[in-house]
Amino acid sequence: MPFLSTSPQRALALPLTVALLVAAAACIQPATSPPPAAGSAPSAGPLAAASGPAATAAPTTAPTSAAATGAATPVVLSLFGGAADAGAYIAYDRGYFQEAGLDIQFKENLNGTSMIPFLATGELDVGGAAAGASFYNALNRGAVVKIVADKGHLAKGFGYEGLVVRADLAGTIRSFGDLKGRQVALSSKPNIDAVLLSEGLQRAGLGFGDLADVLEMPNPEMVSALGNRSVDAAVLIEPFITRAEAENIGSTLARFDEVSPNHQVGVLFFSPQFITGKTDAARRFMVAYLRGVREYDDAFVKNQNRPAIVQLLTKYTSVKDPAIWDQMVPPGLNPDGYVDLPSLAADAQYYLDQGYLQSKVDVNQVVDNSLVEYAVQQLGPYAR
Repeated sequence: MPFLSTSPQRALALPLTVALLVAAAACIQPATSPPPAAGSAPSAGPLAAASGPAATAAPTTAPTSAAATGAATPVVLSLFGGAADAGAYIAYDRGYFQEAGLDIQFKENLNGTSMIPFLATGELDVGGAAAGASFYNALNRGAVVKIVADKGHLAKGFGYEGLVVRADLAGTIRSFGDLKGRQVALSSKPNIDAVLLSEGLQRAGLGFGDLADVLEMPNPEMVSALGNRSVDAAVLIEPFITRAEAENIGSTLARFDEVSPNHQVGVLFFSPQFITGKTDAARRFMVAYLRGVREYDDAFVKNQNRPAIVQLLTKYTSVKDPAIWDQMVPPGLNPDGYVDLPSLAADAQYYLDQGYLQSKVDVNQVVDNSLVEYAVQQLGPYAR
C-alpha cells in the first residue's frame, strides 16, 4: 500500500538536519506496557483500564445510538503500537468503530506468538502481527485462526523494512553478494525478516550458510550493535532504519520493496469465534478498519490531510515525533484490505524448507477474504 503523494523518494527527502533527527529518534518511545504473564488472558475491562497508547485518548466522534444505549459489541483487539497499526488507530480516534456499534478494548503488547492461543480460544477477537512460523505451527496443531486483512506490506516505493550496513562498511558492502563471510542481525530466524534476507541473498547466489553468523535480537539492540560494530549489517524496520541513518551508524543497502515488491509483512487475524459467532460485528469491524486505512492512504498517497493524520498517529503509535514521519518510509496498507497470497505462500514454504514447520500449510485455507469483500462492497473500491 502506497502512501506519499507523488514520489515517495521526493517526499522522504524533506530537509531536516541530522541533529533534529537524532533528537526526534530519542523521542521514539515504547507504545505499550510490559506483556502479561504467560497464560494470562487479555483484559476485557473498560478501555480506560487498558494498557498501551489507546488508553491515552478517546475517540472524538460521538457514538451511534447502539453504542449510546449500551448495545455496543465488545471487541478485544491487540496491536503493537507500530506504524503499520495506523489504520486501526485512525478508525478508533475518528470514532468509526463506535459508529459501527463496537466497543474496542485494547490488549497491547502481545506478539505474534503469544496472541495466537488467545485468538484460538476467542479471548482475543482481533490481533495484528506477522504470520511467522509459530502461527502456521499453531494451525497444524489444531488452532483455527484466520488471516483476514492486510496490516503492512512492502508496496513498491514504500519499503519500511530494509538491510542496513554499518556506516564504516558502506563503501565495502555494496550488494547482497558482499555479505559473504559477514555477521548479519535480524529479529527472528523463523519470521519474515529471514525470508526477505534469504531472497536478497539468493539474488547474489548466496544462502545463510555463506554468512559468518546470523544473530537474533530486537530492533533497538540491532541499532546498538551496528553502533558498537558487533554486527556488520542488520535487517531493520522503520523507524529504526531512520534512526540508524540519523545517528550516522548505519547506511541503507536496500529496501525490501526493491527485493520483494508487495511482500506481506503484517496481517490482521480474527478469532474463529469472532468470525462465526459475531459475524455481523466482524463485518462492521472490517468496514470501520478500512475506513481508517483509507484515511491513511489519503494522507500518505494523495497528501490529503497528512499533517492531521501524522499528529493523530504520534498520539497512538511508538513514533512520537512528527519529524520522524516525514523522514521515514512508512508501511504500505491496502485500502481494499486484501493480503498478498503469493508472498504468504512463499513464506510458508520457506519455513517448511528450513525445518521451522512441522508440515505443509495451504495458505488458501488460512486466508478468509469474505470480510474485506463485504467491506469493499459497502465502501466501494478505493479510488486511487
